[in-house]
Amino acid sequence: SAVIVARLFSLQIIKGEEYSKQAQNRLMRNVSVKSPRGDILDRYGRPIVVNREGFSLVVYKEYLEDNELDGLILRLANLITEFGGEYFDTLPITAEAPYEYSFSGDAEKARKEFLKQKKLPETLTAPEALDALAEYYKIEGEYTKAQLRIIVGVRYEMEQRLFSSRNPYTFASDVSVDIVTRIKERHGDFPGVDISTDYIRDYPNGSIASHIIGRVGIIYKDEYEQLKNENYGMNDVIGKDGIEKYLEKYLKGKDGVSSVVQNLDGKTSGILETLSPTSGNNAFLTIDLKLQKVLEESLERTIKSIAGLKHGYGTNAGSAVVIDVNTGEILAMASYPTYNIATFNNDYAELYANPDKPMWNRAVSGQYAPGSTYKVLTAIAALESGAVRANENIRDEGVYKFYATSG
Repeated sequence: SAVIVARLFSLQIIKGEEYSKQAQNRLMRNVSVKSPRGDILDRYGRPIVVNREGFSLVVYKEYLEDNELDGLILRLANLITEFGGEYFDTLPITAEAPYEYSFSGDAEKARKEFLKQKKLPETLTAPEALDALAEYYKIEGEYTKAQLRIIVGVRYEMEQRLFSSRNPYTFASDVSVDIVTRIKERHGDFPGVDISTDYIRDYPNGSIASHIIGRVGIIYKDEYEQLKNENYGMNDVIGKDGIEKYLEKYLKGKDGVSSVVQNLDGKTSGILETLSPTSGNNAFLTIDLKLQKVLEESLERTIKSIAGLKHGYGTNAGSAVVIDVNTGEILAMASYPTYNIATFNNDYAELYANPDKPMWNRAVSGQYAPGSTYKVLTAIAALESGAVRANENIRDEGVYKFYATSG
């Protein structure tokens, strides 16, 4: 017993302060290990959407003092912009002066709802709302209007994704190696920021089949409320439209967990154990990728040629579908104009402002008169009912005379 007492005295009294500092500098936590989404392939197994590894910047609130957050946001945003990257910011106010609201759909209704949620007067202009939000988020310090817009935009995004000590915030995904290197070299300027490896959607065929595939994005607050009981987190990526959304529950895998050791500044210093993630299921579509490419090119070429005619009637959009008549399977489906999923975030403002609505899938959402293609159906109906014979000739004078007209 004397030996035990002596040992405890040494550990707790003589070296107590030293061991206490070591313990404080080693904090263990469980970190989610993201699972890769399933690939999307054509009918012959050719890849349409796959995954590649990329780096994400994650901010941990518990490693930050209250007065550090705004400065950290500005430094991170400036660093990412310096290297041509992007960070998450969905504040519905334009990023540059003159500041204006940037709502889609019923803009006036959305503007009033936005201000109401923040308990702000409905009469506020966008610049006034920006100042009010800075006060709402208790942003202090001398910042220019442009710097204030950056900080408010990220704080708004953090609020939407429930940033807290229990819920870290993914500041940006798919950042370059240059950004990762700079943060590691100057880690003292970025407290609470850690680098994680994630799976990023990759499109080996560029913009081919964009309307069919659909896009993925960070989960929204309202989406999370619906999916939080299905093993989704606030930093998860989910399908927003197209096949990515329709097959979400199949494409999503099961995340793993790592027990990691982190320093007081939030940097990971070691990994104790890891429960490996499970990949999502692959999806095989009925689409023939080569035929899809030919159809999209042909549709674009045809529309442009019609538009160039003297009587092109303003033709600038359209759609085309190729169907296997034996099975009803869709072999190719195109809508023009189209867009590139890989650059969707960069292009969104331009796409939204385009009067030809390139984000609209005309093949499935457009409403059009049947046109001459419907004549095939009426001819088949006439033959099957016996109203006409296969070798019967019909003289078409362009006028319907079966029933007499009155007056």
